[in-house]
Amino acid sequence: MASISAIIPVLDEEAALPALLESLKTQREVQIEIIAVDGGSADGSEAAFKTHAPEGSLWLNAPKGRASQMNAGAKAASGEYLLFIHADSLLEGENLLRDALCLLLDEKNSGQKIAGKWAVDFCLPENSFAAFFMQAKTALERADAYAGDQGLLLARSYFLELGGFDETPPFLEDLALAAKIVVGGRFVRLPGKMKTSPRRFWAEGLFERQLLNALLRFALFSGRWDFLQKARGIYKEQALTGPIAPAAFMKTLAKCGDGGKISLLRDLYLFGFNNGWQFIFWRKCKESYRLNKPATAPSDDLPSAGLALCAISGVFVAAVYWFFLFFPAWSKKIALSSAPSRMSACKSP
Repeated sequence: MASISAIIPVLDEEAALPALLESLKTQREVQIEIIAVDGGSADGSEAAFKTHAPEGSLWLNAPKGRASQMNAGAKAASGEYLLFIHADSLLEGENLLRDALCLLLDEKNSGQKIAGKWAVDFCLPENSFAAFFMQAKTALERADAYAGDQGLLLARSYFLELGGFDETPPFLEDLALAAKIVVGGRFVRLPGKMKTSPRRFWAEGLFERQLLNALLRFALFSGRWDFLQKARGIYKEQALTGPIAPAAFMKTLAKCGDGGKISLLRDLYLFGFNNGWQFIFWRKCKESYRLNKPATAPSDDLPSAGLALCAISGVFVAAVYWFFLFFPAWSKKIALSSAPSRMSACKSP
């Protein structure tokens, strides 16, 4: 069977690394090379890695930034397949990588260019619809539902063909690569689940983090690179993160890009329209949640009723943005009423 190089970007991950490394060592019937790439840790990350990683593992240094760190790891890798995985993730099951590799090899024989990702268990309360919806989205094979927390497994040759991760923006390297993958290839959902810590939700708040994630995706969608440079605090290092104020970033966004407010309003509408599938999916998830069943994926070919809902989605997204921009106190009220009770029940993986 083909070999895998597991590449882990590291920045002050002393506490998280041991569990991930142990889960990698338990994988059966697959040859794994483990490469950690440090972006300037100030804690005991290197010592934790060398204590728990198997012999022959590599500890490298690279300029801080997930994109540059993962590119450096890929350059040093010897495996036929590359696994990009965050330090706060875990592999559920000792056959996870074997089964994933078997699926990719089967798909490769069909002549398609593919990349694999896992559905995610965010370790949020099982009785929370927010957790159900977030986790159900990760099971979709859509590029616009992908995030780096899901892991990424693909042939090394395909990764090099894609040109690696874009190091220009300070973050969003995962979404930028996903956009390139679907141009000439596609995503497949790999068997099993990736377990990921919700620690950022704990520190920042579930509502606030999700709102800012939407702003990040919008900036990428609309080409507002200046926003990503000006709003670096929108995605702080894990060790430095804490409560966040979405309204401040919304004000920054309003000053970015060309064309003024009219252009911003148009792009918000188009972003909402293109994400109208999420409202359709939300309705399906709500029904599945009520019946205690798995959610089903929406069709990429939306019927006329779906297109109408996409239009409503565009208006809704634009309206929500301007509402929170001019009435920032309401974002705090919604966050306080929705997030803390759920987050207090979360447990670390």
